[in-house]
Amino acid sequence: MRETCENMLRTWKSLFGALIKWIILSVVVGGIIGVIASAFSYAVAYATQFREAYAWVLFGMPLGGLLIVFLYKITGQEKNSGTNLVLTVVRSSHEDVPGRVAPLILIATVITHLFGGSSGREGQLCSSAPAWETGSDRSST
Repeated sequence: MRETCENMLRTWKSLFGALIKWIILSVVVGGIIGVIASAFSYAVAYATQFREAYAWVLFGMPLGGLLIVFLYKITGQEKNSGTNLVLTVVRSSHEDVPGRVAPLILIATVITHLFGGSSGREGQLCSSAPAWETGSDRSST
């Protein structure tokens, strides 16, 4: 009986330790992603305000598009299928979203808003989240 109680106590200690580890990890990752999402929100708001204050910026929309294409090319993401890539990664354990995709998506969205293009804000954060997660261990989820 005593041995059984000791085994149960060791098991509970192990489980409690894992719980504490995941809580701490969740708080840290949530804080980092929260700061990134907040910075993204402020950047899009600033780009929109700038464009509204200086209407001539709309004439730069083709240049903004070329800049986004250039950024995708120099980062090797010209064949990136965007949200479809994210959905494929979520359904498969064989692929990862490259880490450079997350900042690229966010920067391209800010550029789009700066030059008056139409793009959502929430979708970019959702589709870039797996790229921020690239470095973590997928087998433990």
